Amino acid sequence: MAKIEPETEIDLRNAAREAWEVAVRADPSPTVRYFQQLLLDNPGSAFVSYQCARAHDYAGEPQLAAPLYEQAFAAGLSGTELRRGLTSYGSTLRNLERFDEAIAALERAHRLFPDDALVICYLALALHSGGQSARALAYLLDLTMAHVTQPDLEAGRWALGNYTAALIGGEWSPNGVATLELTGPLLETKSADRTASV
Repeated sequence: MAKIEPETEIDLRNAAREAWEVAVRADPSPTVRYFQQLLLDNPGSAFVSYQCARAHDYAGEPQLAAPLYEQAFAAGLSGTELRRGLTSYGSTLRNLERFDEAIAALERAHRLFPDDALVICYLALALHSGGQSARALAYLLDLTMAHVTQPDLEAGRWALGNYTAALIGGEWSPNGVATLELTGPLLETKSADRTASV
């Protein structure tokens, strides 16, 4: 890839897009070198720090990616890149077996972007790896109930929601489903199964 000297954010975004278009997973070193040079040329860019972190992750180098994600956040990464960056960072920390930090990063991403299904999936993975399998399952059940449209699931939402809430709170309650972040607002009286208990 030819060396460029971008001057604007648009130039940087175009440069990153073109670099990723020719990236080859079987030989990631040219992509890594490209983004390393781009970062040397633009040391204060949150966007380029994020792209360089992605390149190291792409190359299977999470130990090099993690501090670059942190650099990007410190430099003010925002918007779509912040959402994707926090998700990738959390996954990277999980791969490094830094489970508590992974959970914290992904919980932050979930607070900032509560409707993002990918964030929830990675948070569930981190929770499971960190020994919190019940919470991991609860997040995935909540996500399923909130986004999957299927008649039997709709009919059983009340009971399944209460079981999900019990995984989080430790005990079953007939109103537990109302506490679920995703499913609670969707609770409908047409849910057929209203007699379940643990």
